[in-house]
Amino acid sequence: MIEPTTERGRRASSVAQRLKGLQLQLADESSDRRRDVLRDELGRVLNELVPAERRAFLAELKDSLPTPGDGEGSGKPQAAPVEEAPKDPRLLVDRLIAMSATMSDVQKKEIAERLLAGGFAVKQVVKEVVEVKVAAPAAPAPVAQAAPVPAPAHSGGATLPPEVVRELKTKLGLGEAEAVDPAKVAELCTQLADLTVQLDQFVWNAWKRVNPSSKFKKTVVMSRVLGRFAAGDAAFGRPQVQAETKMLQGLTASLIAAVAKAGNLYAQKHLVMFAPPAIEEAARSEKRALEALGVTAWRKYGQLMQTRDENAIATEIQGTIASHAEELLDGLVRK
Repeated sequence: MIEPTTERGRRASSVAQRLKGLQLQLADESSDRRRDVLRDELGRVLNELVPAERRAFLAELKDSLPTPGDGEGSGKPQAAPVEEAPKDPRLLVDRLIAMSATMSDVQKKEIAERLLAGGFAVKQVVKEVVEVKVAAPAAPAPVAQAAPVPAPAHSGGATLPPEVVRELKTKLGLGEAEAVDPAKVAELCTQLADLTVQLDQFVWNAWKRVNPSSKFKKTVVMSRVLGRFAAGDAAFGRPQVQAETKMLQGLTASLIAAVAKAGNLYAQKHLVMFAPPAIEEAARSEKRALEALGVTAWRKYGQLMQTRDENAIATEIQGTIASHAEELLDGLVRK
């Protein structure tokens, strides 16, 4: 038997196995009944495909089905030819599913237990297939060796303190009746902790470059504060975490606001010194006899610009950002 190598070929082979299984199950039915069931099953499969794929799929399916000369068209079950087992485990599963309709509950239970012992642990299958009703309580099945499936957080697993849940719902805009999954909260906490630690490093490094003489200095490592708090260290309680996160929030907001306003602030300072009226006023005292004021003003402008190169302008803009950010941060800290 040649194993299909394409997804379409594997699907066609799987459908062929299902059709063969139906043919065997309906062996005692009339030929019209068998034809109707097989036609309905094939129609259902084709409806799942886009029209452009149906012709190629039918060609693959035809190659996977027995020809009329094989003896299966008579409707009587024939002795199955010995063939090589499929290498694709999914095809083996399809065969097992096709045969399950003719199995007894005891056979299904035995097969399910063997699959569980082989590591195929599916909790719903264990509940619905493996469980057998008996008159007296039975001893636990030996399939307990399978890896345990964690219980959903909302069905008796880990819980969160009610006050934490209420505060979290308020912060995230959740309704009072909406459930909070502790596992998702832990995952969210991991993401936010990573964001906080990286943002703390980035913002404080930027602040050190922008305003090295600031009175606000980084004194602790955020990852240590958060880590010790999570570990239950009494020296790192909620007030310490709130103080550090509030400072980070304030510094971030102050820097962003200062950068947004830096252009306007720099423009105001620039115009105080370099606006035409300001230049003319500064040039009046240096005006020479018989010299036009415009000439004097131009000479004054050139003198003032001699000290203003690229580095000087960049330093002045940076100083504008630093002073405004410090003013904003100081106001936030005092609140």
